[in-house]
Amino acid sequence: MHVELSHLRRDTVLHLLRGWAPEGAPTAEMEGYIRHSAGRLCATARALARLPQGARVLEIGANPYFLTVLMHAARPDLDWVCTNWHEGTIGTGPHEARAVRDHDHQAVAVRWYQANVERDALPFAPESFDAVVYCEVLEHLVEDPARSFEHIHRVLKPSGELLLTTPNPARLINLWRLFRQGTIYDGVSGYGIYGRHNREYSRRELIELLEGIGYHVTRCSTVETTSDAGWRTLIARLGYGEHHLLLAKRSGATARRYRPSWLYRSFHDPRVAAG
Repeated sequence: MHVELSHLRRDTVLHLLRGWAPEGAPTAEMEGYIRHSAGRLCATARALARLPQGARVLEIGANPYFLTVLMHAARPDLDWVCTNWHEGTIGTGPHEARAVRDHDHQAVAVRWYQANVERDALPFAPESFDAVVYCEVLEHLVEDPARSFEHIHRVLKPSGELLLTTPNPARLINLWRLFRQGTIYDGVSGYGIYGRHNREYSRRELIELLEGIGYHVTRCSTVETTSDAGWRTLIARLGYGEHHLLLAKRSGATARRYRPSWLYRSFHDPRVAAG
């Protein structure tokens, strides 16, 4: 399949990804994921369109590989490397996986490395990536989220760019749920503690956290992912979209240790305690 990123739309993403799934994954669950992620995937892919020819890109938490498949089709020139964290996987890798389209068995081979981004130093040389794509992972972290940005900072080139997406807690549907005295919290996941959203971040928190660690934020907007209706686009422009999309440049030779008290409390280990 061929993908032209400059004309990419949500309905195009739905069409292109129809039937794709990681090999062996439950089909119905993957179809639901695509429906609920198409707008975000579209916005992310378009933001990556300006990467230079042959850029080396690290995608953290790549499974279920839908962005990987899109970028493989749109920018086969990119040197695209993935990480995942699968409990019980032995060795850093590289490991091999495949995303497969059900109706014709077309496949995309994925090279990935095992790394828990909030615990482990990423298994790559310093300053070895032009860009790091960090999508829909931050909200799942439970131990030391800020440390993940320190690990990313180390592997980015001095001019490298971070692209982050994560759910916006101030999304319109959450405001409506609270108005109706409902809950905005994620349910218990069959995939364990990392399977649920443990902490979502406001725009102000994301900017403060990244700039405190050593990044210069160049864009922080919100995007709608489940609809491209005109009024939903307006809502996103006002900051109430479903997901944050943030771009930031690495700043400084090394990351700074920054643990804000609004995120960290009751830690006695000085490596994690607020400060």
